[in-house]
Amino acid sequence: MLALLLTSTLTRWKRYFPQWFAAFRFCFRHQAQRDLTARYIQGLCSTAHRKSMEPLAHLIAPGQYDRLQHFITDSPWQIAGLEQIIADRAQYLLGGKKAILIVDDTCLTKFGSKLVGVGRQSQYLTG
Repeated sequence: MLALLLTSTLTRWKRYFPQWFAAFRFCFRHQAQRDLTARYIQGLCSTAHRKSMEPLAHLIAPGQYDRLQHFITDSPWQIAGLEQIIADRAQYLLGGKKAILIVDDTCLTKFGSKLVGVGRQSQYLTG
């Protein structure tokens, strides 16, 4: 049942993604940046088990690992426009003059033997 719900949600999300992403496209000067950004976000939001660079490259840009690596690490782009769009959307979705958005990624556990600096995580962190 959960798999069916997840599949249905992802299908709807894929249809809606181009409309959702349209405002962000203007933050990137080059067409290649626009395309890779869209694919990278879709990869991060996919059901792929591993979201590190190499597995994502195989998923979203087969045979283009170096290109994706360059995009993520070296590609020059400004974040001001992106931040403003995200702030505007958060304000719209959460609303209110006294609303506060707190993004906390400490609940995301890291796993695997190939992650640098990741040892045993305490039960406090993993619940």
